[in-house]
Amino acid sequence: MTHCSVPPRTIPISSIGYHAMPSMQRLHLHVISTDFNSPFLKTKYHWNSFTTPFFLHSQDVCRQLRIDGKIEKISPQVCTDYLNTKLKCHKCSTQPKNMPHLKRHLLTHIGKAMKSV
Repeated sequence: MTHCSVPPRTIPISSIGYHAMPSMQRLHLHVISTDFNSPFLKTKYHWNSFTTPFFLHSQDVCRQLRIDGKIEKISPQVCTDYLNTKLKCHKCSTQPKNMPHLKRHLLTHIGKAMKSV
């Protein structure tokens, strides 16, 4: 975790899951901190891949497999729509105009969370 910008003991709860339309052929699982404070999260597309229903939470995928024996695929058009959604903070209703504004806004939530620890 050398690229992490938050001290290890304060890393927020992680979100674990899959992208509805994988970016690689091999099955892979994403583990991302729920503060989304990462220098690697740079584009609207990347942001939306974790903060819209394009991101399939692992427990939901497991439940669907247990119940239905398969995963219902999301159409490519719906996936594209999710990825092209306007930027929106995952904690509040703020809709920043670009990623730098969103990243600055996210720091306000991180600051509040750090004060409550």
